[in-house]
Amino acid sequence: MFLRPTDPQYVEGAEPRPELDRHLQTNIRGLHIVGSANGSPLLKTCINEGVEVIRCISRAMPPQADTDPYDLVIIGAGPAGLAAAAEAQKRGYSCLILEKSRPLDTILNF
Repeated sequence: MFLRPTDPQYVEGAEPRPELDRHLQTNIRGLHIVGSANGSPLLKTCINEGVEVIRCISRAMPPQADTDPYDLVIIGAGPAGLAAAAEAQKRGYSCLILEKSRPLDTILNF
């Protein structure tokens, strides 16, 4: 079952958000969306989602032994992305964080 994230700022006709399962995974296997990108308005929720996604990934995919440059690519260095990266490092994953501006810019511009 897929859930449509709710966003109190969502306006009818705005760009639709992807549908997510209970592990915040899209219909594209291995693609998880957390934090403000999925409509989570609270920082605590974003942080918890980042950690929980890495926990879910670790149950399905253990860290790889130097076969690829990175085990995970995290897009966005907001609260969810940084929490995911910290949890990933704690669990032995190598990860790359991509951010279009500066880390935690979502908080600074909120």
